[in-house]
Amino acid sequence: MAALENISGLTVESLYDSQTVSESGNDVTVIDNGLPQLVLVKDGNDNFVMMARDYCDNDGNMEINVQSTALALVTMHPLFAPTKAPAFHEVKTMIASDEAFGTLCNEVAASVSDGRDIFDTGNSGLVSALNDVLESLCSDDDTEYEELPKTAASATKAGYDMDYFPFFTDISGTTLTVRNTNLTPPYTYNVFRRGNDNHFDIFWDGGLLPSRDDYGILDILKKSLDDFHLGEPITISMPVDGDYHIKFDCTTDEATDELRKQMLADVLSMLGMTFDSFSMTELGGFVASRIGDMASLVISPISAPMDAASYVSGWLLEGMSCQKGNLILQSHATAASKAVNLYNGLKGSANEFARALWALSAPKQVNRCLTSKHGQLSSCKTTLLVKINESDNQEGFAGQALLEPIMVSVKNFDPDGNLIDNPDYEKVKFEVITGEGSVSSSIVGTDESGIAKTTWTLGETYTGDTQTLKATVIDAITGEAISNEVTFTAKVKENADITVRLDWIKDVGDTDIDLHVIDPYGEEIYYSHTSSASGGWLDRDDTVGPGPEHIYWENAPAGVYSVKVHHYYSDSRARINYTVTTFANGKMYRNTGLVGFDEEVTVGYITIPEASSGIQSAPAFRENGTVRTNVKYEKKTHSNR
Repeated sequence: MAALENISGLTVESLYDSQTVSESGNDVTVIDNGLPQLVLVKDGNDNFVMMARDYCDNDGNMEINVQSTALALVTMHPLFAPTKAPAFHEVKTMIASDEAFGTLCNEVAASVSDGRDIFDTGNSGLVSALNDVLESLCSDDDTEYEELPKTAASATKAGYDMDYFPFFTDISGTTLTVRNTNLTPPYTYNVFRRGNDNHFDIFWDGGLLPSRDDYGILDILKKSLDDFHLGEPITISMPVDGDYHIKFDCTTDEATDELRKQMLADVLSMLGMTFDSFSMTELGGFVASRIGDMASLVISPISAPMDAASYVSGWLLEGMSCQKGNLILQSHATAASKAVNLYNGLKGSANEFARALWALSAPKQVNRCLTSKHGQLSSCKTTLLVKINESDNQEGFAGQALLEPIMVSVKNFDPDGNLIDNPDYEKVKFEVITGEGSVSSSIVGTDESGIAKTTWTLGETYTGDTQTLKATVIDAITGEAISNEVTFTAKVKENADITVRLDWIKDVGDTDIDLHVIDPYGEEIYYSHTSSASGGWLDRDDTVGPGPEHIYWENAPAGVYSVKVHHYYSDSRARINYTVTTFANGKMYRNTGLVGFDEEVTVGYITIPEASSGIQSAPAFRENGTVRTNVKYEKKTHSNR
């Protein structure tokens, strides 16, 4: 308690005990139920000023200080709350080593010094620092996964965006093994065999595919393919020759009941509580009566990411109030309610990774068709692949990505061979045929509309004026091609003297980062002024992300060009990772950084020398990094600001 100069009037409370804070330490009862326990320090005005959420060490001690309070603020979030040892210790290490954690500790120290409630939503400095930590931990990176997932590790990472087939699968002879990844919800599965009437009407197998345990959270946060964890497997044996239809469904009563219990357990775990906590109290009946009430929150759209957690913590507080005299439980329920209110004000990725939102973004049904023959399983599914024409026949610079993504639409057939409209979360393989270019992802899942897309970067050394790429649907289980092939072409433009390109990592929702370049004559090119008298122009204003935007000159006048990025709008208002790539007379310069909401960063200056100097082929780029805050430009007519 070193951070507290005055301990008068303070109490320390575990879930099962309460004592007045003592200078010599407190002997508070903490129950070992397999979950990290929440211990709160409360002042006479019922403000929660410090806390710890952890396991006791080997000597039975738990330290409460600024760092423990900051760690508890992060680990109480419903995304992290269910994590148990040893995963919890790994999560703590990951949080403490994050570059934004030091700022959060400083804000917690200031809050403690001022005697503020640690859950005070009006504490803008602390809220911002907490948001930065959560955003840093949960934001996607630009790691590319180029091969069809055939291992547990790559399959788990491939499920990260939920655009991919959501399970890890493995075939051994005529046996299919299926496991859930990340926080994918529980699914029921039913297997039917094709009968003599050519219909899939012979029931073969069925059951529940369970969701991931708390290690699924770690899988989301990892930045490499090493040491991923999978859910408990189910095995489906298909030894009899013939065709089998497998239907996975997360909307059945059995699957949604299981998900509700998991969501309730997530909120209880914020307080270090399990279902067993209620077994001997009248609160148990209250909890049981409310579990079914969560159905509408699970199967219908949720207006805010934390609605489910807020709902549960609210009636948990109500239920605890029914227990006369149990003020400790009520105090912890109040802390949970305040914490959820704090998290609900955050707009970053962490809220979107909460189990409820993960369940809503998962495919409701997934169908697969397998043929068993001669002791082996193969795909019997067929799909139709349709090119989206506006992404074909684009023009771009060698070595740079095309402005528009390459997109295809996948049409599925039902088990009886009839074309159906609903997507089945197929995998599309994109492959460069000529031009020596690359794609951002070669194996891409379809979205809820059956669309798959990738970004095509044209090759730098190819001598032809057109480059080609092909796309094919591959079976998510077997890896076999199950569709027709479509081909795209792109024409290579003559390279410009200067091209400045902006890309950014699109966080949850729309993200609008703008590129600005000031030419040697002081004329600024950006979304409201797209061309200059010196010959530069902006090709487009991307208002939803993740870019690219280009500003370029085919014949650039000599002088100094100032390059800036501005965070115009984002749904999260979090700090955004950007990359600015400058191509000038055969040289490339890449700059990365973070830009906050309404901030403008001067990335640097590119100098093009006079032709008479004899060094025009060697421009110079000078980094800057100056940040201006609260910068606003003209309002966009199509913006939601």
